[in-house]
Amino acid sequence: MATFPNAAPPPGALFDNAPTVPLPAVTMLTRAGYRIPATLIGQQRGGKWVAVDVWMQYGAPVPLDLALKRVAIGRTVFVAREDAKAVMEAVQTQGVDGGETA
Repeated sequence: MATFPNAAPPPGALFDNAPTVPLPAVTMLTRAGYRIPATLIGQQRGGKWVAVDVWMQYGAPVPLDLALKRVAIGRTVFVAREDAKAVMEAVQTQGVDGGETA
């Protein structure tokens, strides 16, 4: 193997030029601003309505009044977790049926 005297050494923890202070690990789990708590409310294949807690990274939950209009026509919605109970009660009392519409 040839050595090159003017070549820079490879960086990394196994070499002398490694950073002395480790960089903090920044992930989606450690940055609270990246993920918005929400609840997905939609229908399964059999027509049963379900609510699933999710973390939204792109977008935001829809307001309660818009969510109620959308589920009334069988649409899937993402709502704030505190609004999920009201939307599920509306779905069950209205007897919404049918699947997604385009």
